[in-house]
Amino acid sequence: MQYSEGRGILITKDGDAATLTMSGISISKGLPPRSSVRGATIFNTQAPKLARLNSVVCVFEGEVSEDSSYTIKDWEWK
Repeated sequence: MQYSEGRGILITKDGDAATLTMSGISISKGLPPRSSVRGATIFNTQAPKLARLNSVVCVFEGEVSEDSSYTIKDWEWK
């Protein structure tokens, strides 16, 4: 098991932006990088159109394949 953190930015077609911080754990599923990932994401924005994101936490799960491709599903934690 491995703990990880990441940061990112999302930008809408209109140019509004929000930053995001992700934390989670990875569980090996064989040879690296094959793994399952579980964690949470929080957002921060100054954009009025995206202001709701400042009160949203998402939980996610993902799968990483041998070729480093991945799929992630997110859910808003209410």
